[in-house]
Amino acid sequence: MRATDHQRLAADPGLSAWVTASAGTGKTHVLTDRVLRLLLTDCPPERILCLTFTKAAAAEMANRLHGRLGAWAAASEEDLRRDLTDLTGLTFDGQTMKLAPRLFARVLDTPGGFKVQTIHSFCEALLRRFPLEAELAPHFQVMDERQAEDVLDQALQGVLQDDAQRPKPLAAALMALVDEETIGKLMSGLSTDRARLQRLLDGAEGMAGLLKKVRRTLSLAPDEDESSLLQAASMEDQFKGPELHHVASAMLQGGKTERRHGKAIIGWLAVPKDRMKYFDSYLAAFFTE
Repeated sequence: MRATDHQRLAADPGLSAWVTASAGTGKTHVLTDRVLRLLLTDCPPERILCLTFTKAAAAEMANRLHGRLGAWAAASEEDLRRDLTDLTGLTFDGQTMKLAPRLFARVLDTPGGFKVQTIHSFCEALLRRFPLEAELAPHFQVMDERQAEDVLDQALQGVLQDDAQRPKPLAAALMALVDEETIGKLMSGLSTDRARLQRLLDGAEGMAGLLKKVRRTLSLAPDEDESSLLQAASMEDQFKGPELHHVASAMLQGGKTERRHGKAIIGWLAVPKDRMKYFDSYLAAFFTE
């Protein structure tokens, strides 16, 4: 792959560059070229750090670097000069031409190898070097995804079991909103975003303050709850009954789904005293899960 002028500019180690592009358009190629050009300035390999999001990307980049450097080590002077010119757009002197073939051996001899790693592994390495400063136990172990899921599930089950004896158990409130399969994903999401959640709580001075903010956002009075909201929504003055009945009757002439929804609306309108009881069936005519 030959470098374009824009790619050469982004690969210039003398510039600070932010590159954004779609998949497969050459971002890894540009980053690889940037590292190669750093090495051509006689920068020690151990002083270069490349961070990626995934292990696959780190392995791909390391393979590309080693492949290019290995090719330079075995290339003829003409082929090497052509590759270096394509890489930088410049013509190199004899010193750089002598340096380039030796870079492969220099990288291989670097203690610990060339540093191309994921952000997570880099952060873990830092924490292992300074565990006490990070308030961690020395020789800590990082859980894999399966272990983290098991620990989270155990913690959730423990909380629900301890809470089951309370007058309004947390389990009942959660199960009214989500099923057993979804609750694990919900807790995992909360755990992942715990820092964001903590900022919300701190900004509102605790859960009580956060609930007040939510109520204000939803225009809810302090004493309003689910029951009072359903009762208010079921009152005759909250909707146009005759018009709604007319629309529902027209739905009875439609397809299977329209007929089912029309019957639900008419049935709900027909029981003024029990509208709160059948409100979920009424809502199902307008909303899908």
